[in-house]
Amino acid sequence: MLMGLFPIMPFFKAFGFTPKDQPLPVGAHVPPIAAQDADGNRVELGELLRTGMTYLYFFPKAGTPGCILQACDLRDGFARLQEAGIRVIGVSKDSAEAQQRFREKRSLPYLLLPDTDGKVARAFGVPIVFGLALRRSYLIRDGVVVWRDLHTRVRHQVDDLLAALPNLTA
Repeated sequence: MLMGLFPIMPFFKAFGFTPKDQPLPVGAHVPPIAAQDADGNRVELGELLRTGMTYLYFFPKAGTPGCILQACDLRDGFARLQEAGIRVIGVSKDSAEAQQRFREKRSLPYLLLPDTDGKVARAFGVPIVFGLALRRSYLIRDGVVVWRDLHTRVRHQVDDLLAALPNLTA
C-alpha cells in the first residue's frame, strides 16, 4: 500500500508538501522568527509570544468562505478571548494588501501576518499544499505551545479554545 504512494510524492513536493512536515508539538518553545504584519510593521514573533497567551491560527486564503467564517468567529468571540487574557494573530500566505482588505471588510480586531514566503508556516510545521497553508491553530503561553488544534473548525473555535483552557497542563 505504501509503495503506491511513491509515484505521487513528486506531485506533492512540487507544491511544498512533504511527509516530514510535523506540527510544532505541545511543550515546544516558539521559534524565534520575525515577520511583517499587514501594515508593514516588523513583528518579532518569538518576542511577542514570550509572555501572555496568544492564539496563533493559520488559514488558507483571505476572503474565501471557510476563512471568512473562521475570521468572523474569532471576531465575534474576541471579547471573550480578551477576558481570558488571550490575544489573537492570524497567518496566511496572502499578500499584505489582501490581508488589509480582509481585515477592513470583516472588521477584524486582531493582528494578521502575511506569510507570502511560508517561513512562519514552516517554523510551526504547518503544511503548505497547492500554495496555501493548511488550517492549524496553536495556543501559546509564555513562549510555549500549550494546546494545538490540527483540525480547526471554522465555526465555534472560540468555544473549542475556551473549553480547552481548564485542561491545559503544559
